[in-house]
Amino acid sequence: MIVTLVRGSVMLVAYPLYLRYLGAERYGLWLTLGALLSLAQLGNLGITTALTKLVSECRGRGDHEGVVSYIFTAATALMASGSAMILLLSSLRQPLLHVIGIYGDHARIVAWLFPIAGALTVYMFVIEALNASVAGLGRMDLSNYLDCGARFAGVVISATLLSRGWGIEALPMGTFCTYFIMNAVVIRILRTRLGGPVFRWRHWRLDRMRSLLRLGGGMLSASVLGMLIGPLNKAFISRYVGLGAVSTYELAYSAAMQFRAVGEAGIRALMPEVSRLGSQRDPGCRNAVRTLTRRALLLTVALGLPVFLTVFAGSGILLKVWLGSRATVALQHSFRILIAGTFLGLLGAPCYYTLVGLGNVRAVVQAYAAWAVTNLVTVGIGLTMWKMSVALAASGCALGMGVATVYVIWAAARITNQPDLQACGPGQQLFGAAETIQPKWSIISARGTRWPGYAAGHRLLGRVAGRTIEDL
Repeated sequence: MIVTLVRGSVMLVAYPLYLRYLGAERYGLWLTLGALLSLAQLGNLGITTALTKLVSECRGRGDHEGVVSYIFTAATALMASGSAMILLLSSLRQPLLHVIGIYGDHARIVAWLFPIAGALTVYMFVIEALNASVAGLGRMDLSNYLDCGARFAGVVISATLLSRGWGIEALPMGTFCTYFIMNAVVIRILRTRLGGPVFRWRHWRLDRMRSLLRLGGGMLSASVLGMLIGPLNKAFISRYVGLGAVSTYELAYSAAMQFRAVGEAGIRALMPEVSRLGSQRDPGCRNAVRTLTRRALLLTVALGLPVFLTVFAGSGILLKVWLGSRATVALQHSFRILIAGTFLGLLGAPCYYTLVGLGNVRAVVQAYAAWAVTNLVTVGIGLTMWKMSVALAASGCALGMGVATVYVIWAAARITNQPDLQACGPGQQLFGAAETIQPKWSIISARGTRWPGYAAGHRLLGRVAGRTIEDL
């Protein structure tokens, strides 16, 4: 939670500084370049997410050699595939710029920044995978602290360079410093926890590569579908509204997602833990996983609903305090729409992480597909009937989050009720003894009594999700 709050504080400071020194149009140009380079996510192959799960499973089995082999194999694969994608995008740079409506001086700036940002993207792939392996080793706290501290340092460096007269090139320099710091620290953490160096060619294994690609293939599909949401919306805004409006969309989306990140901070730990437990066999684990998911979902509603309602009602004041005169009417409308959407997305987070932890990649991909298609249809209808705007892009994104949430709750209910779900075994003490696992929602206070909002929260969930929650 503290890490998430620090990240939000960094964002609160960074965006006004970027807008002050670069202006909305130049900062929008950087964001549009980032949207183009998001196509390089095809080179990630879904390996980063797969690595966390597979390392966690090896840790649960006590397979030290498997942990080291997966980390090295993943790092080499990302260097090769990421470089190939950047080279491909470089050859298609001019057609892509024309499609999103960037010409003249702006096109020349992007052409200069493209190879720098491309090389940085490949470097980011590798370092993010290494940091993900730290989370898979059971130290998600270290992974989060490292990510948070390095990003804070990167923002400080970018802001310092901007104040000294640098231009847009200060942003990639700050990003490089962020990942260089992460690189130095994460290598030290891995060497300490694994008892030796990781990067040795003898650790590369073809069977490990196949496992990474098999699990990562589904996550790659999710990444491809993700391009039909944020990057596509930014491309539409850049072409039909202008680069300055891209900054407006990014500010609204990032601010809304920071509130979601606060609520999601504790939920994220579900994935490696469910993955570790699911890799072992014990008939009682199905109930344990199901009960854990229920509790997380109920807490999300009980604690998140009042916070998001308060933010929605006071969004105008919050944005004025944060950005002053830059808090335009378009930004306020888009932020309210996305706050509603991110709350709907937050409701699906416990079930999402449970699905990923259990290896049900198909359901995750289908949820992303529902989000992407809903977004694309909404924006397409809006373009046909009215005209492109930041609020239209925000509406498509928010509606897509709601549809995806409904789907992941249904999918989690289905898979956790399957009789062949693998179980927790030795790790069962995390939930208590098998006979203490309750079949119904039970949020227990420190004194052992039910949380006072239990009944109201359960009724609310029943109305929202109907029999799906009861089946879950």
